[in-house]
Amino acid sequence: MLALALALGVFLAQPPQIVKLEPSRAQVEVRDVSAQNGVVSGTLLNQTDTPVHDVSLLVQYHYRWPNEFKPGKNDPGRGETIDVPTEIPPGGRVTFSQPSQPPKPLGDGGHFETIVTVIAFEQTLPPASPAPPGQGLELPVPETRPSD
Repeated sequence: MLALALALGVFLAQPPQIVKLEPSRAQVEVRDVSAQNGVVSGTLLNQTDTPVHDVSLLVQYHYRWPNEFKPGKNDPGRGETIDVPTEIPPGGRVTFSQPSQPPKPLGDGGHFETIVTVIAFEQTLPPASPAPPGQGLELPVPETRPSD
């Protein structure tokens, strides 16, 4: 018990490790984003090997101050979500268009930058094929006895 406590103490005393994650290719990519006349639109590209659906997008309106070194006190930027329920086949594309009102500019010469990112989606995975006999998990079959 003492050895376990000492080992646990040594484990807990270790400094946290920093894990560097390599950037990965986006599975669902957003392209050709446009925010004009109260409508956000663009194209979603499915880069997976399976169909995807129910894609959730985050639309962010970032305010770019006329002098980014001296921003104002109240940032008028905001965000909203858009849901795209359409199924997108592997390698396929679908366009989206959603009414959206960007915040009003402050009149100080700044402007809004619209950024759209994928925050979630569902994938339709093919059913798992059964393992060939002798290569999968095989459970013993209990023997049955005749009842008296």
